Amino acid sequence: MPSARDWNEWKEAAASPGVDAALRTLYAGVEAAAHLRGPRCEASGRCCKFNTHDHLLYVTGLEIAWFLRQAGEQKAATEPGYEAQIQGLRLPVLSPRQLPDGCAWQVDGLCSAHGFRPLGCRVYFCEKGTEDWQQQTYEKFQTQLRALHDLLGLPYGYMEWRGGILDAARMA
Repeated sequence: MPSARDWNEWKEAAASPGVDAALRTLYAGVEAAAHLRGPRCEASGRCCKFNTHDHLLYVTGLEIAWFLRQAGEQKAATEPGYEAQIQGLRLPVLSPRQLPDGCAWQVDGLCSAHGFRPLGCRVYFCEKGTEDWQQQTYEKFQTQLRALHDLLGLPYGYMEWRGGILDAARMA
């Protein structure tokens, strides 16, 4: 797992207007590329039930830092959801299979963080027949995300989503 120094660098970068704009631009490109393929989202929530549907979500440390910043800004101070979600995840991590099955931001089967979800969430669709282009699209934008780290001189950390969220929460 990344060091406290890595998390601090990612958090600092995620607070930068330039990094915010770069990530929003990258994610808009992902959305446009996916839209061209015309996948159908049935809002089944299967995409967020990682263990049940036998898949994992991988993200960069910068994505997690940016995501948590957006989540904090999106939730009103009176809304208990965000703190409960983070605090509810403070448990020992041995492997992704031992983590909670789903994403903490799935509420009543829907994504409560849809507008600021990571790259992998934006390109994954459980609709049959979409697998062929998903991997290619993911790799294209993941390469751009890696290039952003290099451009900014940031450490690069690639990790499983739930474990990364837990690690970031411990470093807070």
